[in-house]
Amino acid sequence: MRESPDALQALTEAIGTAVHADAAIVRFADERSGQLIAGPVWASSSALSAELVGSRRPSGAGEDGARSVLRVPIRRGEDVVGELELLRHGDSFDDDDASLAESAAAQAGLVLVAAELAVRGDGPEGRRKRELALAGEALAIAASGN
Repeated sequence: MRESPDALQALTEAIGTAVHADAAIVRFADERSGQLIAGPVWASSSALSAELVGSRRPSGAGEDGARSVLRVPIRRGEDVVGELELLRHGDSFDDDDASLAESAAAQAGLVLVAAELAVRGDGPEGRRKRELALAGEALAIAASGN
């Protein structure tokens, strides 16, 4: 499993809160097993969070117990490298929720690209962190409707 930047954890929490999900999970594709492995997790309860951290599921499998599940692919360029998964035990997700999730997944893809560039040493790390923090703040503002 790849290391998750702090910005990705913040983004996971922001989207989970914005769409009133019970949980938000960023899952990374494991090329060897074909499974999706939970990376950053935000959940409305510590018990649910503990259950989801590091969890695995086959690509395309359902999630037990959740009434509504919304999954959006995370892309790095044209490649799908994971997915953003939102779970809710209450009402179904609507089109606005899906739109926010798509924006968050796009941001997650950018976070992964930026993290890879930082590992390779392309550009100053401090600037990249500020840009990622601003991107997360912009998503939070957009989600709040302000």
